[in-house]
Amino acid sequence: MEKDFKSLLILLLLSVLSLFISCSQSFIFTTLAKNYSHPIQKNNDYKSLTEYHQDFLFLIEMLKEAHPNIFEHISEQEFEIEKNQIIERLGNQTEDIEFHLLLSKFLANFKDGHTYLLDSPFNYSKKIYPVRIDWNGEGYYISNIDRALDSTIIGAKVIAVNDRPIEEVAKQLREYQPADNEFSQNWLTANYLMLPEYLKYTGVSDNIDSLKLTVYNAKTAEKNLSIMKKKKKDIKYYKLPSRKNEFIKFLKKPFYYQVIPQHNFAYFRFGSFLDKTAMIDGLKSYAKWYIRPFVRLYINHYCRKKGIERFDDFLKRMFTDLINNKVEYLIIDIRGNVGGDA
Repeated sequence: MEKDFKSLLILLLLSVLSLFISCSQSFIFTTLAKNYSHPIQKNNDYKSLTEYHQDFLFLIEMLKEAHPNIFEHISEQEFEIEKNQIIERLGNQTEDIEFHLLLSKFLANFKDGHTYLLDSPFNYSKKIYPVRIDWNGEGYYISNIDRALDSTIIGAKVIAVNDRPIEEVAKQLREYQPADNEFSQNWLTANYLMLPEYLKYTGVSDNIDSLKLTVYNAKTAEKNLSIMKKKKKDIKYYKLPSRKNEFIKFLKKPFYYQVIPQHNFAYFRFGSFLDKTAMIDGLKSYAKWYIRPFVRLYINHYCRKKGIERFDDFLKRMFTDLINNKVEYLIIDIRGNVGGDA
């Protein structure tokens, strides 16, 4: 009987874990994540406000209480001025995407990659421009495009958007990117260039049915493209060959190292600070008490799948290896690291 009960319990745990793993990120954070409350929510004046006003004022109070360096990059006076401007703006009819952008622009003042809206701008676009644009540290380049379009522009550098220089457009969009540094802002901006409503409400584009790109590469020289928006489910990108060499194949790992003793150096790839210890230790701050055991199981499953270890264990192992091999030079590769914990 006891054995049957244990088997049933294990089966139940595995079923719940399977359900948890298959859940969408939005479901996990809205249903299973820890909820926060504030005394302001009991205020009668607060209750009489619109939902947009309530959400914004709640955000203000939580920032003041929880952010460790709220006035490091913005003065208290500037903070209050912007707050009042947004409150006034919210008195007019506002759409969800516009509200999202108002908050994103406000949060960008803190220059903090961890103070941002979880809700993605992609949720507000049923149709997008079927082109992927990446920032590589030196410029914006087309990394892929819908198969209905010309494949020769893949790899082309974007030099203008809707007849405006890309530098000018990017500067305008960076104002909406809560991030630690300009690299991260540019990286986020590249992702959002494919979103019609995003470009409309940031003032980049009036006609959101199509996007005009001016691109340049050795194959096409300078060329103008008109890219019509398309339903996400109908987009089929080109299947591109993966780039392979000894180091690029590890770009997706958060951290990785390799010793090259014959050349007296070691290579340390630091793509992101995704630390198993930090994820588990922070459980109390973001997960409801009754779901924490399953979150712990999920983290262990995720880390095993992705090959993520505890960062302190990784550093001990790496430096022990470097010392044993008497390596004198260490190359630290932080390409694509957008900041935050790292």
